[in-house]
Amino acid sequence: MKKKILLSLFIFIALFTIAGCGKGVKEKDEKTGKDKTAYTCIKKNIDQKSSSTGNTYKLDVTNVAKLDDTGKLIYYSTKNTYTMKAKEECTSSCENATKWNNEINDKKYSGSHRETKCNCDKNEYMEEFIYDDIPNLDKYVRSDISELKDDNSFDLESWLNKYEKIGYNCN
Repeated sequence: MKKKILLSLFIFIALFTIAGCGKGVKEKDEKTGKDKTAYTCIKKNIDQKSSSTGNTYKLDVTNVAKLDDTGKLIYYSTKNTYTMKAKEECTSSCENATKWNNEINDKKYSGSHRETKCNCDKNEYMEEFIYDDIPNLDKYVRSDISELKDDNSFDLESWLNKYEKIGYNCN
């Protein structure tokens, strides 16, 4: 009897090992029950200090990856929301970020663009790096997404693990 239980347990472990847990691959969306194709990793209230001004601020980061049914990346974005201590700090920082992001946009790297939104009445500004045409993504900005492969497939498991290891909440 013990041999049958041990054999059954061994077979179960072997099957589980062969099949793997498949984290991030064809997960089901809890609300719709359909295969999940969009993944988000978020980290909030990161304490930061400006190297140029010495000012401290809070940073919220949201990374989004959307895949098609074959595992190819079709959309990627990183949104950084900065909460400054004073309106003047926010205004100055947002103006600098806007100028820099506009310079990058003026280079017209295909497949991507940057957006900046200032809300300095609330001491907050946001900048977002958007990659929305992955098949035509310029080689210079393509390197921003380290898990993106040459055939546009995306190493989702590696991406999730990378962010979870540094304290992001991924789903």
